[in-house]
Amino acid sequence: MTGRPPAAAPDSAAPGLFGKVPSRGDFVSRRLGGALHGALDQWLSRAIVASRRQLGEAWLPAYLVAPVWRFVLGRDTMGPHAVAGVLMPSVDRVGRYFPLVLAAEMPGLPDPWRLFRRAGPWFDAAEARARACLADDFDFDAFEAGLAALGLPEPSHRPASDGAEVSRRFALGDEMEAVRAYADVLEAAMAGSRRSFTLWWTTGSETVAPSLLMHRGAPAPEQFAAFLDGRWEARGWHQGGRQDSAPEVRPPPPAPPPADAPLAAPPPAEAVRLVSAARTHRGTRRRRNDDAVVDRPDLGLWAVADGAGGHAAADVAAAAVAERLAGLPPGPEAPGRGAIESLLSEANEALRARARRLGPDAVVAAVVVVLMVRAGRYAVAWAGDARAYLLRGRGLVPLTRDHATREGRKVVTRAVGAEDAFALDWAEGAVRAGDRFVLCSDGLVGALGERGLALVAGHGTPAEAVASAIDDALIAGARDNVSVVVVDASGGSETR
Repeated sequence: MTGRPPAAAPDSAAPGLFGKVPSRGDFVSRRLGGALHGALDQWLSRAIVASRRQLGEAWLPAYLVAPVWRFVLGRDTMGPHAVAGVLMPSVDRVGRYFPLVLAAEMPGLPDPWRLFRRAGPWFDAAEARARACLADDFDFDAFEAGLAALGLPEPSHRPASDGAEVSRRFALGDEMEAVRAYADVLEAAMAGSRRSFTLWWTTGSETVAPSLLMHRGAPAPEQFAAFLDGRWEARGWHQGGRQDSAPEVRPPPPAPPPADAPLAAPPPAEAVRLVSAARTHRGTRRRRNDDAVVDRPDLGLWAVADGAGGHAAADVAAAAVAERLAGLPPGPEAPGRGAIESLLSEANEALRARARRLGPDAVVAAVVVVLMVRAGRYAVAWAGDARAYLLRGRGLVPLTRDHATREGRKVVTRAVGAEDAFALDWAEGAVRAGDRFVLCSDGLVGALGERGLALVAGHGTPAEAVASAIDDALIAGARDNVSVVVVDASGGSETR
């Protein structure tokens, strides 16, 4: 990262910040010394690049559910002073991913490792302030003032030892008291040490077990991926302590097939006939409809595109995506993955070019979900929070996973036109007679909820189900645009 001016010297009484917040369009930095600012920028930038390379297409899903990490940096690790803070995965207003760091520099603090045990309330408050950035009513100026008022962590209620004591007693009793005594012994033994170190700890997430990390100096950029996916040994972290009671951590999803691969032609599958219906509506509050739908049963191709809310020309973005998909010429087979990737990449380039003409901070983007059916197989591609479901038997099964932040204010993290680098996620499977596919915008799910969607999705023919879904959403006071496509696979030959 270049081009950002060095930060001023730290305010000794106030924490600072560096990184991304959803309400701003670029990096923010306040009250960090130049040395710490530069070191954080360089380390995090390299760590993000390394983790993207290591995780590939699994990077974004891992990043979005990664936990908040608390940390203590020893003196001369990322600048001359000891530092305490929190690191939270974040994103800016236009969907670019980079962590947010809240940090307090503490010149002269002799034993910074004490903060791990003795400054819990300060770390709790700092983490709460970081999470506040995701709230719907987030006010950056109020956040800044609250952070400045947080003050510095207090490492202890007694003076730190200078290592001069030669005789000390530590009480022993039950197992927990023994653990505390051992920690006290370590603190006493380390008193006055100037060894460069970092401590990192977290209460965990769905992909990372609760952990305490220790590293001599800053972790290597290649080790940062474990902060996201919890695969410690694979990233060069040696396991310590008891492991028999550690919760199982789910591995990252397997990499999808190459982008130019056609839909797989599996062993003979059931012959199905495809019947579909689609509808879109602006809802009860919006002045225009920024959604678009594609209904091409002749190609075995359907889609929902939703212009990114809050950005320029959202309706134009959705239309551009839908028109490229709908404009495919008739043919004997559904388009392959390569064709869909190519069409949406072209749309991405066109929307990026339009945004540049509107101004340096403009974004013209749309989320999209695409369904293709061919030779008894289906494939779903998506970017953003438009969804696909499979109704099989009595269960409505999600086929997509939202590309969006999961806490506080929702921020879409992937869309056609959002970034120069564009990628789709894919899901594939076999089609059975009796299957029903449902594609919809997030506005429909927001109005009906998944339970309500499941109720209307199973109603009557595709045309009847579509009408019921839109009508129920409007009755529920749909504040956003609402769109839905329903595709039935019944016994018989495909309609193409």
